Amino acid sequence: MLITPRRAIVLGLVLAVAALGAGGVPAGKKPSPKPVAPPVNGVQPCSYLTVAQVQKAFGGPVNIDPTDRGNKVPNACAFVVGADAFAPTAVLVATNQFPGFLVPPGENGVDVVEAQRAIDNEDGYNTIDANVGKSSYIDNNLSTIYVAQSTQFAFSLQWVPANQPSSGGPLAAPARKQLLALAKSIVARTPKR
Repeated sequence: MLITPRRAIVLGLVLAVAALGAGGVPAGKKPSPKPVAPPVNGVQPCSYLTVAQVQKAFGGPVNIDPTDRGNKVPNACAFVVGADAFAPTAVLVATNQFPGFLVPPGENGVDVVEAQRAIDNEDGYNTIDANVGKSSYIDNNLSTIYVAQSTQFAFSLQWVPANQPSSGGPLAAPARKQLLALAKSIVARTPKR
């Protein structure tokens, strides 16, 4: 069969359409997922999660208290869960661990998380690896996940239901799963440094 210029153009178009596939992306490549929230600003804990993310994980309504329930902690943000902000059903506290104010010179985000893990283990708390970021673990006694996304950024998330002390308490399996999912979303949205 003789390939004329017109047949070559038609054949080229057919091959191009086939390569793009139904999604408009070249065959063999998946489209990038759309981010569920804006990028994380490491020094602004209220940027770590959105109200919608916390509500999806733990129910709602959810309100943000940038003073961490009146404690005026500059490196923490409380996501207050429940209809009554003065008597919430629970609070999710996001805290910046690194870069931070009290970090000894020369230490990085991984050092901070590993030092906290050593303290928790020495205090007899039940800790397990979380396998998120460069270094992470879950403190089951204080209902907290600590994550070093990189050497440049570390954070923690603590889930405190109303029936537990403000320092946290035993972490139930469903809450552990939700904390892990939220921590992974923070790591995915943190700009690489």
